[in-house]
Amino acid sequence: MRGGQGAQFHLPIVEGVDLVETIQNFKGNTYATTMDGESLYAQDLSKPSAFIIGNEGAGLSDKVVKAAGHQISIPMHPNLESLNAAAAAAVCLFERVRQLAK
Repeated sequence: MRGGQGAQFHLPIVEGVDLVETIQNFKGNTYATTMDGESLYAQDLSKPSAFIIGNEGAGLSDKVVKAAGHQISIPMHPNLESLNAAAAAAVCLFERVRQLAK
């Protein structure tokens, strides 16, 4: 609860849904984070956007990746394997906010 700084009391939280169905019904662009997607920074994130971020070990299922409209990655140094899920989410959300502020 402390980690969210109270945000969980102001945002809708949805649990126990079919993620593929939710992605298909989203009225905007959906971005699945993968290791070999297009650069996050090449995307137009000014429209309604949903980021789908898997865990560090398994990533996203093939079904979820196929359901998403776009596969994206965060460009990193070639010697690095990946970011953890929280760091990846923060980078994606920051880039969206940055683009909206233009």
